[in-house]
This record gives sequence, structure tokens and C-alpha cells, in this order.
Amino acid sequence: MYNNLNPVWEDYIACFEIIDDEELQENPLEVHVMDEDVIRDDLIGMAVIDLSPLVSQLAGNKMSGSFPIIDASKGYRGEIELEIRVIINRDENAAKHMASSLVSFFSTILPPLLEINKVYGLVEDLQVIRRVENEDINRVNLYKASLKIRRKIGKTTLKMGGNAVISYRQSIDFESSKSKKVSIRGYGTCVFVKYNDNSSSENLLD
Repeated sequence: MYNNLNPVWEDYIACFEIIDDEELQENPLEVHVMDEDVIRDDLIGMAVIDLSPLVSQLAGNKMSGSFPIIDASKGYRGEIELEIRVIINRDENAAKHMASSLVSFFSTILPPLLEINKVYGLVEDLQVIRRVENEDINRVNLYKASLKIRRKIGKTTLKMGGNAVISYRQSIDFESSKSKKVSIRGYGTCVFVKYNDNSSSENLLD
């Protein structure tokens, strides 16, 4: 949009066809914001968005809000407001396969409209990153480390036979003031959950 510091694309829709569900879980969506120029377009920054919650049958299929735009050298550059929707088209057999390959994360002990069928035990992962001078970059690195922890815990949960992690928490340890290392630990309880007999999956997917 020409000569505008606050552009609005109300009618712009970008569609992407993705074959593998794991691609949405493994890789966050990166939205690159560019500044159009005569000679070449310059990168203002990018927003990094985790789409894995939208793929789960235990969550909604849409998210919206303002996401920070971060540049690797300049840090925070502003925000971009987006609405993101995941539409899954597949036959019944493929849907069953998806249900068996996705993991949902809940901060609560007992998710609403769901019941715990089996408890497998503790799942956890630890990531260590190095702090830099730019605090905006530190936030992005923390966010990426958090996504990596969830992906690794999700894979462990599937191997144990579960489909969800309840009472999920993440803790951050900045160690000493002299150290530039930051430790991020994620942990929760691996379980297998199912819908209550009196509930319907349609209630969760409006």
C-alpha cells in the first residue's frame, strides 16, 4: 500500500494448501512484512505464529489478534493484525489418522467437555538459549524455544500412547546475572482424553 505507515488489507486473503498435518505442528507460520521500494523491497520484520493449536480436533480452527513484528537487528518494529483459519478437508479414514497424530496442550487438570481415559505420566523437555543485547530478539528466541519444547513433548506424548498434555507449565530460569544462558523447561502430564458421552465435538469446533 503506497505511502502509508498504517496499511489495512481488509479484503486480502492468502490461502495455502498443506498436505501434511505435521508440517503445521513442526513449523510456525512466518509473516514477512516488506517495505516496497523502487530499487528493491526491504524487509521490515516478521511475525512468528504457532499454528499447532488450530490443527487439533480439541480446539477451535480460528485465531485472530495483533502479532508483534520483529527485525533481527532492530528488534520490535510494530504489530500486524491477522485472522488465521485452518480448514481441514479429508475423508473419514484420514481424519482418524489425524486424530491419532495430534497432541493438545491444556493448562487445566481436566479440560472442559473432556474426560481422562488413561494417565501415562510426566513429560518434560529443557531448552537453553543465549541472551543478546536486544530484548526484542530475546523474546523471539524465547518464543521459538517454547515452540520447540512443545513439539518435542508432543512427540514424546504420542510415543507413550497419549493424545494430550494436561497441567502444562513452562518455567524460565535466567541463571546468574553474569551468565547469558536462559533455561526454559516445559512439563505436564501425558494422558489420553476423549469427549464426554454427553458432549459433542461440534461444540468445540464452532
